[in-house]
Amino acid sequence: SVFSDAQVALDVRAQPLQLLMSGGDRRLSAAEPFDVDASRSYDPNVCLFHAQTGKLLEDAALLFGWGLRAVANGVAAEALAFPAGTTTTGRVLQLQLPPGTYAITLTLSKPSTGIADSTTTLFVELIVGACPSIVFEALTELKFNPTWSASTARVALQTSLDAASLALQAAGV
Repeated sequence: SVFSDAQVALDVRAQPLQLLMSGGDRRLSAAEPFDVDASRSYDPNVCLFHAQTGKLLEDAALLFGWGLRAVANGVAAEALAFPAGTTTTGRVLQLQLPPGTYAITLTLSKPSTGIADSTTTLFVELIVGACPSIVFEALTELKFNPTWSASTARVALQTSLDAASLALQAAGV
């Protein structure tokens, strides 16, 4: 019989750290604290699953480095100190800041692995007073007669709704 040998050289490279922040750039009221959540960030080179539940476990070797800068004329300016009591090493940052625009930077790293750090910046505009919000509430009676129309040049949405007087009262109309 005939035998043959073959050799294969593999070059295995680490994937970059995956930095995921919930939300994105936002406008908020300065009257309330807000969260910046990076808890879904992970190292794709390591699978840490709980054997019984199958859920992804947190990688304790990941380091979260938060930074804060004021923004003036669309440019991140001087670095600022975080307010007293702010934890700046965890996966979720909770802040309350005065009105203004801020750049919040997060650097995700995993020391002594040779994997490059990942960095992202989120812009937050904090305003005086409350931010407008939209609340959708269910009607008290299920009776809908919507009408829709769309023009050819641009989309125009027109709706009409027949509802019982209780539904109108619930909506404050």
